[in-house]
Amino acid sequence: MTFDVQHHARSAQAALHEALAELARARTAYDNDAGPRFAQAKAAQELLGRKIKAAEAEADAAADAFHAAFASGGFESSDAATRSALNRKNDAQAMAEVMRVAHAKGAKELQALAAEASRQAHTYAAAYERAYTAYAKAEGYKVLQEAGEAVARAMALAAHAPCSTSTHEDSLGRQPSSAALREEMVAARWAFILDGLKAMAEGLPEYSARPQVEMLGVFDLGALTAQDVLTPAQIHKVQRGGEAVL
Repeated sequence: MTFDVQHHARSAQAALHEALAELARARTAYDNDAGPRFAQAKAAQELLGRKIKAAEAEADAAADAFHAAFASGGFESSDAATRSALNRKNDAQAMAEVMRVAHAKGAKELQALAAEASRQAHTYAAAYERAYTAYAKAEGYKVLQEAGEAVARAMALAAHAPCSTSTHEDSLGRQPSSAALREEMVAARWAFILDGLKAMAEGLPEYSARPQVEMLGVFDLGALTAQDVLTPAQIHKVQRGGEAVL
């Protein structure tokens, strides 16, 4: 049966078009929903964390100042400097505690947002991988359309050229005893072509690292780092009221 490369190329292009549409939907859903909400909450938590550290430092400094003033005033609580230092210490400690409570509440909210963002991120990542695979296949069939016939003719010729390194060759030219042996013999005869293509592919920059394909865009999860992305099991746990620490 003749291989219909035109049909396969059209099917590959159709699959690519569908994959790109799916990718666009997944990217839009992430970029306009859980992604930015998680980023905003994460930034707020980080800012609050810095404020807590500053408040705790102030509380420590205020406590030292109180101890010094209290001792200097003869350990009399009615001393103005002592009372001022005490008020400063109490205020700093109270503010730090309020912020710690808020930070703990924010951590739970951030966990819930991480679960939702992770769910959408998994969908986005899967769509991106499918789109890249569809692109690679479409490019492959495009090349087969352009140069496949010439390569195929070379392989057809090589199929009848005995290979000195093959254990299935017969010095008298007799045909192998089974179709499977025939396939192995032909594969050995084709090896120099396939090995050449392999070596050429390995010499290209696209082989060493996945290239950035313009039509796919950049896969970007924003503030959701690899460490933030929860596994499906962790997402399920969070949604059931448990905690999966980021």
